[in-house]
Amino acid sequence: MSRKWLERLSAADYLNRGEALAVSEYEIVRNWELHAHDFYEMELVLSGAGSQRINGAEMALSRGTFSLLSPADAHEVTLAPGGALRLVNCKFSGALLDDELLELLLEAPGPLAVQLGEEATSLLEAELARLRQETERTSLARAAAVRYTLGRIVIDVLRASERGSAVDGAAGPIVREYEVRRALRYIHLHYRESISLAEAAAQLHLSPGYFSEKFKDWTGETFSAYVQRLRVSYADRLLSGSSLPITEIAYNAGFGSLAYFIRVYKQYRGISPSASRKREEGSSQDERLTLNGNPTQNERQ
Repeated sequence: MSRKWLERLSAADYLNRGEALAVSEYEIVRNWELHAHDFYEMELVLSGAGSQRINGAEMALSRGTFSLLSPADAHEVTLAPGGALRLVNCKFSGALLDDELLELLLEAPGPLAVQLGEEATSLLEAELARLRQETERTSLARAAAVRYTLGRIVIDVLRASERGSAVDGAAGPIVREYEVRRALRYIHLHYRESISLAEAAAQLHLSPGYFSEKFKDWTGETFSAYVQRLRVSYADRLLSGSSLPITEIAYNAGFGSLAYFIRVYKQYRGISPSASRKREEGSSQDERLTLNGNPTQNERQ
């Protein structure tokens, strides 16, 4: 392979601005080369056949195959000759999960991949359908319903994996990819602290200079940019879901000062944190006005 270790897909290209989750059902008609994401991804195969290589370990794909990949995982998909795969796909930000679930996901020894029976497949398909419906509504407590439904699915998958129903070999990484996962897992667990490139490099017993170079090869961005993006995403969650002062949000998200937080936030979002909060409040007010008036098209469906 002549390119870098992997292609990294960005949430900016797959999630609408201001949205932290997208659920869709579609058909794959071509192979997907090795890639990773800066978001989480769940997939349930509805029909078809193929294979998937996750972190170097191959697994078969058929109806009922379910996987949940973190930003620390890389995978590629190969279709059966002349075939296609029908699946439900859910892309989401880790900011939608509470800290306990996020830590459980990042501390898992490998990606969560399970082969479900027909009954469990139908139940999960229904849960994903409900999750999709919640994202399309403007009804009361929509955001909370999305988080709770998503959290319940993640818990079910974690429990299924713990019971030993993980697909054989799905957690068997090759050495280089395992090192990447370890580094990214450490970053995702500690990005709200005063984390340094040297500390992350030490997790792999690499020099900071070599780690810095390889990190950009692995992820497509610098260590500092990767950490800043995680902090900004976490700040978005606090801005829209709490009434904390912006100064407190800055420190909670891992920024050393309010001025630095505002500068970085503007760089990533194009507006200040306070303007972002006002826009969210305005959207919420519009939603309440809609609820007090006529139902929207999505509500009628």
